[in-house]
Amino acid sequence: MTMNLTWADGSDNEDGYKVYRDKQVIATLAPNATYYVDVAFVAVGKTLSYSVEAFNQDWQVSSSTITYGCQ
Repeated sequence: MTMNLTWADGSDNEDGYKVYRDKQVIATLAPNATYYVDVAFVAVGKTLSYSVEAFNQDWQVSSSTITYGCQ
């Protein structure tokens, strides 16, 4: 499965973004990033959950979590 994740850069002082799959960090991206492409194996009947977190040394803000399944 290829998951194309996109988001709006709503901060002007983030140090970067962390991308999570099933609550595990799979990538740390540069400031002002607005997309990430993940390629993952998904067994039939299973799901993957993704979220993106903007961060800097003083704060972190998580996005909504999306879940995708293979049927």
